[in-house]
Amino acid sequence: MEKDYREKLFEKYFSLHYSRVLPPTKEGWEWVIERIDINFGDVISKLPKDAAILDLGCGVGYLTYYLLKKGFTNIHALDVSQEQIDVAKESLKKYGVDYEGSVQFSVTDAFGFLAASPKYDLIVMLDILDHFDKERSFELMKLASDSLSPSGAFLSRTTNMDNPLFGQYHYADFTHESGFSPASITQCLNAVGFSRVEVYYEKIPYSYKEKRSLYKRLKKKYSRLKLKILANFMGINPEVFTENITVIARS
Repeated sequence: MEKDYREKLFEKYFSLHYSRVLPPTKEGWEWVIERIDINFGDVISKLPKDAAILDLGCGVGYLTYYLLKKGFTNIHALDVSQEQIDVAKESLKKYGVDYEGSVQFSVTDAFGFLAASPKYDLIVMLDILDHFDKERSFELMKLASDSLSPSGAFLSRTTNMDNPLFGQYHYADFTHESGFSPASITQCLNAVGFSRVEVYYEKIPYSYKEKRSLYKRLKKKYSRLKLKILANFMGINPEVFTENITVIARS
């Protein structure tokens, strides 16, 4: 049977899409890691180093790299694309991080895996939920809830549909099927069993280029000022102009 468009796109997801945005330098890679840390670091830092962690949709390995650098030793990194897993392993080696014995990589479907998985102390889905239609993304959140230990936490990042300019992010990837606002993702997570849900507009650190250049920092501040003026004109929160929302959910 011929593969459908999603199977074809996910099979070569890195070469067809993500290779265009992969940071080419370690400085760029570290910026992506800092982006994870400022949004989720407070939660992750409270876990014991042997906590069972599932990096679902691990992609090119950003979160896995971050967890290893923080000393975590019981990580399961899952992705549907062998190509993505291969890039993740190559990147960890490239940047001098030993994953042997601490990370189990799996190329498999998330739904079947979670339905049969053990309990995890932390489940993380970065840029995953928007790749499914409403029914499947809701099912995935329910499976995550069922797969957490009683004191476990679920972390997620997904396209911010509150942003009036969301189209430039959402439609940049043809595999995107749905999107969430803070209100709608809270609604879904409450429905599948999460009683404590925190949703934020993602914080974005200065890039390494901006840190080096006063001109680039001033240019970014000017861009933010223009968006603030636009937000005031529209009567909305200026913080809404961010690519993603971040989620911290517990039972």
